[in-house]
Amino acid sequence: MATQRRTGANGDQKDNNRIFGWGIGIVALLLLLVVIYNVIAFKREGPLPKPAAAPPAAVQQQKSQGP
Repeated sequence: MATQRRTGANGDQKDNNRIFGWGIGIVALLLLLVVIYNVIAFKREGPLPKPAAAPPAAVQQQKSQGP
């Protein structure tokens, strides 16, 4: 019985290591896919255009009130 418990514990540790390895592999694959997606999306759309400079809030309020 004691031998079976030790073997089971070793098997559990191997299972844990195997699952951890698969988890790290999946996370690395997802990270790689995200980076590739962003590179392709950036090349397709190009850099974002600069927004037009908005006038200060005080100028906007004066224009809306009128003379």
